[in-house]
Amino acid sequence: MKSFLKQRIKEKPGKILSPEKEVIGTHPGIMFFTIGERVGDKKGLIIDKEYRKKYPGRLFIAKKQKIMN
Repeated sequence: MKSFLKQRIKEKPGKILSPEKEVIGTHPGIMFFTIGERVGDKKGLIIDKEYRKKYPGRLFIAKKQKIMN
């Protein structure tokens, strides 16, 4: 599905926030992910290495929020 969407929708990079509202990485666009989806570097996310050392477990999409700049 992601490859289908990427052919038709431009990427719009954004920030990834921790539950504590800290910026811990970036993503290629919220439209490419669904709530509950297990994610990681292979899915196009770039997660801060220090955060991954502190919390080495699995990551899931908990919430999607469009932030207007």
